Amino acid sequence: MFKRSALFIATVAAASGVNAAKFDFHGDFNNRFQVYTNQNNFYTYDNPAGGAKLGGNTPSGKASVEDSYGEIKYRLWSSASTDDGGAKAVYAVEIGGVRFGRSGTGRSQGGSFSGDGANVETRWAYTELKLPSNDAHSVRVGLQPYKINGFLWNETATGITLSGPLAEDMRYSAAWMRGKERRNTVESDNKEAVDGYSFRIDNSSIENTKLGAFVLYQTSDADVSDPTAYGDVTSAGYELKYFGDIDFEILSIGLEGSHSMPLDSGTAFVNWDVIYQNGSVDNADYISTEVGMGSTNSTSSMNNFDMSAYFVNLSLGLEQGNTKYSYTLWYASGDDNPNDGDMDAFLATDVDRTESIAFFEGGYTDDQAYSERSYLLDKGIIMNRFGIDHKCSSKLTMGGAAIHFLTAEDVKYTDDNGVGRSSTDVGIEFDAYAKYKLYPTMELALNVGYLVSDDAMDFYDVKRDGNADNDIIRSTARLRYKF
Repeated sequence: MFKRSALFIATVAAASGVNAAKFDFHGDFNNRFQVYTNQNNFYTYDNPAGGAKLGGNTPSGKASVEDSYGEIKYRLWSSASTDDGGAKAVYAVEIGGVRFGRSGTGRSQGGSFSGDGANVETRWAYTELKLPSNDAHSVRVGLQPYKINGFLWNETATGITLSGPLAEDMRYSAAWMRGKERRNTVESDNKEAVDGYSFRIDNSSIENTKLGAFVLYQTSDADVSDPTAYGDVTSAGYELKYFGDIDFEILSIGLEGSHSMPLDSGTAFVNWDVIYQNGSVDNADYISTEVGMGSTNSTSSMNNFDMSAYFVNLSLGLEQGNTKYSYTLWYASGDDNPNDGDMDAFLATDVDRTESIAFFEGGYTDDQAYSERSYLLDKGIIMNRFGIDHKCSSKLTMGGAAIHFLTAEDVKYTDDNGVGRSSTDVGIEFDAYAKYKLYPTMELALNVGYLVSDDAMDFYDVKRDGNADNDIIRSTARLRYKF
């Protein structure tokens, strides 16, 4: 494989020289380690339902499921462009999450004896062209990085993007992205793919201020009329990319921005995001309890829903010399009743949030996070996060955070004694990290997160008795080389 890759790179480089094109080659070699966790079942690979019950399968529900491991996640990408920058092609591959010693084929495998497995994926593959009539505007076609908003949709996607200036300090981007294709196989089929259409404007005309406004319209028509074939919407996988074959029309409208203010003692800053969602979700089975948690799943008696949801992010901070202090507030609306015909929980499409080590992708082994979304289940979130980061030297940076988690709506369940329980109290998390630059392009990092669980975490316990029996510890590390 590596001989073929080298030959391909050499061929492209040679062709680039013949045609007077520019050629760039980059890499990100990320060696990651789960140093320790006491709840390994909570972190599973690429599972929309998140982890399994805390405490493993022990009768008491208070035992630990411990694990440590190593893995690699490598990305290589190259680009070829004309001398005048009028056209560019980009191709990237990723070897994703290959675990030390894991046998077999498939993603995250192929790390055992002889080391071979089908674990290479195409990360990017797109062509970018400046418009001949006005080279300030460009079109990008293919599998590309796409961001409409960091809390709504910020991942690789296939589609077409048009971008350029509207004024001196104002830019626009318009995009069509297709998340899932449905292939018609007979004449009577009328299945439409999962498509997203977006438009965004960014303005930087105000000093020290950036403003953005966007709209995203997403639609799907699965053409399913048989109720026994309706697709699932689960509270566990409450993210649009995990939805089954259902019909929906969802409109998301948002504002975001940032402002910095120089002070005598440093620089103050504020960042914000406000998103409102409205639309309909039809021909769906709404499964309102956690999938894979060992409990009976409760499917809503409703199949058609009206959506109305919102999300707010507010981040305040102060930078003084080598130290940064920050406070972050999230509010994501949640759904309190799946049987009322309303879907009130904020819905992300495909994102990667890193603000928590215990819940989100703040751990360096981020493929095994409990969730990538900025909320829990379909119950929304209220998060208060206090953080501090200090640059100790040109090579060493350290920091930490304290995070208080609540859900916006009650997590409701029945305990092992048949008693109905509900709570919004998730717990308090304490995080710490250290990063050290071994070389300008190589970093060694270690972090640890500890969640002091509150009553709502009893929902995840093997023994549900109304009290959370398990705190969560997770520590990860990485050695990362980028060029």
